[in-house]
Amino acid sequence: MEWLCALPFAILAGFGVIVNVGGLSDYRSVAGLHHALARLNPVEQVLSFVLIGSFFASMAIKLGLSQSPDARRRLRFLYWGAIAAFTPAIVPTLYARLQE
Repeated sequence: MEWLCALPFAILAGFGVIVNVGGLSDYRSVAGLHHALARLNPVEQVLSFVLIGSFFASMAIKLGLSQSPDARRRLRFLYWGAIAAFTPAIVPTLYARLQE
């Protein structure tokens, strides 16, 4: 499931890098690609949410299947650290999405 979302997301991100780097020197050379990617921005956002959600689902499954108390402790630490790291990025994004 993750690879079905990760590959298109990586391709869109690669084109985004091309547009941003190309726009530094000559914006007109990448303007067409920029407009094409602008229409795909909602798709890219949905893919990013699916990938982040699948990360947390995979972490929860791994946590549930782990046998060792040390492994469970490390996975819990990683899980809560990831939540702390993703929250500042996800909350404003969700707020902006809901305002549209």
